Amino acid sequence: MQIDKSKIHAIIIDNVKSVRLVLTKALKEIEMSNISTSDSILDAWTQIEDSLKTDKPINLVFCDWNMPAGDGIDL
Repeated sequence: MQIDKSKIHAIIIDNVKSVRLVLTKALKEIEMSNISTSDSILDAWTQIEDSLKTDKPINLVFCDWNMPAGDGIDL
């Protein structure tokens, strides 16, 4: 089964910029192009909510488990 990567909207949530960059690069290497990033849980939540109002909602989340102002479980 072939996955249509153009329909996947991923978000990478991590307070470490280098981690966000590495994951973004890895996703682009497998030809995913609709990638959002965030360095905080609150900003990520806003992005996720806002995306639900569009034709490309976020449907794949990569989230750091332990962040200063909240964690993956909080999200």
